[in-house]
Amino acid sequence: MDRAEAEPQRAFAINADGVENVARAAARVGARLIHISTDYVFDGCSRIPYTPADATAPLSVYGESKLQGEERALRTLGERALVIRSAWLHSARAGNFVSTILRLLRERDALRVIDDQVGSPTQAGALAQTIWCVVTDAPAAHGVWHWAQSGAASWHGFACEIQRRALALGLLKQEIPITAIPSAEYPQAARRPAYSVLDCAAARQALGVEADSWQAGVGRTLQEGVARGLFLRADRLM
Repeated sequence: MDRAEAEPQRAFAINADGVENVARAAARVGARLIHISTDYVFDGCSRIPYTPADATAPLSVYGESKLQGEERALRTLGERALVIRSAWLHSARAGNFVSTILRLLRERDALRVIDDQVGSPTQAGALAQTIWCVVTDAPAAHGVWHWAQSGAASWHGFACEIQRRALALGLLKQEIPITAIPSAEYPQAARRPAYSVLDCAAARQALGVEADSWQAGVGRTLQEGVARGLFLRADRLM
């Protein structure tokens, strides 16, 4: 995300032009498109969960490029396009918040994590299952949906839950302090919305399913990492 601020042309080429190219290809063969977007299309000024109908106002190049991708997909395919906005995705693979925090919990004696940005942590596998439900149970779905696991957390709360779950699974040797800090103390290239929790009621009603908690999603990511040998237990660490 932060890299998009330094390379805006590349960000728009991927997130906007690329989506439009896929949509045009789908239109030529009569296919449908499910496009995954982000909570960062919002400015974070709300204090209640955002619905798909709420006004967008991205704060960053990344958010604006993703919004343009949404608009181009819907404009090109009309009712054959579904945009699903999700948030704070994590999995057992490297390069996301869960795997990064687990690594830092092992390497450091203490952590400082932002506490004034709140969102909807979501396990990638849970989102994938939802997409499959759309394909099998709601193939005519179109427009914009929101989908995230239930509940909300700050990055600090997210990190604390990772530590709690990792300790229970034997992935950490000991608990370390995690201090809550304001985002002003951790400057980043891209502005993040202070609040970007997603209201997923419409999608859940359409599919007839309920999402489990974001905490359960953290647990599944860590368990998956153990099962696949991606996260070693503390007693096996050098």
